[in-house]
Amino acid sequence: MDGPVDAILNLVVVDARQAAALARLVRPGGVVVSATAPVEVPTGSPVRAVRFVARNDVGDLAALVRLVDAGTVRVDVAASRPLDELASVHRDAESGRIRGKIILVPSPGPSVV
Repeated sequence: MDGPVDAILNLVVVDARQAAALARLVRPGGVVVSATAPVEVPTGSPVRAVRFVARNDVGDLAALVRLVDAGTVRVDVAASRPLDELASVHRDAESGRIRGKIILVPSPGPSVV
């Protein structure tokens, strides 16, 4: 990176030292979003920290599946593409060439015997 960024999305568990290092990469007024452990920024810091956690509730998921099955909620799947094409998918989305969701499929890993 050649300078501060507007936002960082952290998807890995980091210790306090690593979290502080992440916060230093964000410009004043920016945000660090963590989907794992909370990231603490110093009091008075010009950077915000947000912890984003999805609640994994079996009942909610079952209700959502029923809504999709009944046709009440519709998911517009535009395409299925290999995960290796993620950068291309992002470029297509940014240029407005994608309408709907793209399913990214990981490549098969090595066989485990």
